[in-house]
Amino acid sequence: MKCIKYFHPFNKETSSKHITICKYGIYEDMPPGIIKRNEGNDDYLFMYFYNQVEVLNQGTIENFQGDSMIVWEPGSIHHYGNQKEKWAHTWFHVKGGDVAQILSSHNIPLNKVFKFSMPFIVEKYLKLMNDELNLNVNYNNTIIENFFINSIKEIARVLHERKSVMVPERILKVKLFLEEHYSEDLSLSLLADRFNMSISRLSAEFKKHIGTSPIDYLIKIRMSEAALILSRLNLNVSEVAEKVGYDDPFYFSKLFKKYSAKSPLKYRKVYF
Repeated sequence: MKCIKYFHPFNKETSSKHITICKYGIYEDMPPGIIKRNEGNDDYLFMYFYNQVEVLNQGTIENFQGDSMIVWEPGSIHHYGNQKEKWAHTWFHVKGGDVAQILSSHNIPLNKVFKFSMPFIVEKYLKLMNDELNLNVNYNNTIIENFFINSIKEIARVLHERKSVMVPERILKVKLFLEEHYSEDLSLSLLADRFNMSISRLSAEFKKHIGTSPIDYLIKIRMSEAALILSRLNLNVSEVAEKVGYDDPFYFSKLFKKYSAKSPLKYRKVYF
């Protein structure tokens, strides 16, 4: 079993006019410890933390729970990790092109930790960029740039689009329940009963505040988790399907291919 997924574009550098993904890792497991770089790097570093870490946040070392993200500017000091426990992160370095302008125009915070509970957005675009870089002899810089820009657009949408509207506590509870119980047999009817709402009201309010339906949100969580399992554990498709809440491996495979553009077996060949 490969516990670390760590990718490089094999020095496929381009000129400064192009956006270049320099190096990257998807769900990299780390031993206890703190990483410090007092001079930072000459590029932008995007980092997503899955569990508790301490991070240099706007000049102050602070502790943050999981589902947190930071974007460091070139030359910024890097300090992150967990001294006592194992931790995991997804990350990538990017430079060139109009990176600074793209981040500014989408109001992405720099050198500041922000809450971000949708890691599958970051993972999805890194996997797409990895495929373009390493599965094509003549990879296309424009495609790489478009993947990067689209990832920023999705991150910005989650961060800013619904800030002006307070999400009701009942909807936050539904969202958290889906994130914690995604492997169980869930339905709209069950959710509505559990949270004392009608199906129509639950669906309408969840989509209004979260941006998607409860079931679509559940599917995204399940497919993201399935992708991680396929890249890290040598399980058959039926076992993976069961771990993310599906009794029917054929239905699971159909959904997974729709989500990732690859069947579970083809996905494993690329990432395991």
